Amino acid sequence: MADLTYQLWATGFRREARSDKYAAMRVHLRRLGLRAKSEKIVDGTIEVVLACMAYLKMDGRPLAPFLAMQVYSPVQALGAKYTFTFNLAGKAYARVVVDRNLRGLDLADLYGYPIRKYRTCGYTEFWITRVDGKALTKREAAHLEREVTRDLRFDYTEHELGFWFDDSLIAGSLYINLYQPEPS
Repeated sequence: MADLTYQLWATGFRREARSDKYAAMRVHLRRLGLRAKSEKIVDGTIEVVLACMAYLKMDGRPLAPFLAMQVYSPVQALGAKYTFTFNLAGKAYARVVVDRNLRGLDLADLYGYPIRKYRTCGYTEFWITRVDGKALTKREAAHLEREVTRDLRFDYTEHELGFWFDDSLIAGSLYINLYQPEPS
């Protein structure tokens, strides 16, 4: 059932993007200063949503609330608050929409997820923006930093994974860069 649900979602998501001529994705990429073909973010999103669904299923959590937020136009998703945009090792981007509590998104698991289509593992950096296009407040940025840190540190120690935050690169967004620490 989950496979059929995913296939129907992916087909609908791709259809909406094509009918919009990828305009919403171009706007999203431009807002973040990213130079990529809009089709690449649609393809990357479909791959990463599949990964998120796999982890939700393994954890015995429901898929429907998460999948309902993964609409082409995120402002239409009930309860959607933030957009996470992942750089998939320079090969594509992916956009995942979440609520205030980041439900359905496991950053640590996604970091290590093999994406066969791109022959890469996980992501190298990501940006967090608000779905409504408004700037993140200082309070929101602090909340997001705590949640991202909590998630990543649940699976990775400081010796295994390093990361840093920057809220000054793109006004109103939070940038997170991940790296492999030097062995001591």
